[in-house]
Amino acid sequence: EILMPFLIFVNPFFRKVAGFYIVLLQLFFIATGNCATWNFSLLLLAILLFDDTFWARVPIISRIFFTAEPSTKKKGISSSRRIRIRIWKIVVLTVVSVVLILSI
Repeated sequence: EILMPFLIFVNPFFRKVAGFYIVLLQLFFIATGNCATWNFSLLLLAILLFDDTFWARVPIISRIFFTAEPSTKKKGISSSRRIRIRIWKIVVLTVVSVVLILSI
């Protein structure tokens, strides 16, 4: 538990290992009834350790965020506009997730 945060700074592989460990540890703490705000905050920060290539392999996440919407292609919206739409989706989903988690 003490050495895992130092693996964040080594390389991408060890960053993912540390991320998995931290996420699992915080989920364990939450499942056992220690539902402090610190555990939820650290869980959300640990999710940021995974890069876009990791999230692109998760089917639900890749379908929501990494595929271009057909409606934006038909309307001729620029690629920068599509990127802003994706970022807006991520921000909204993150805020909703945080509110739901903290309201438990």
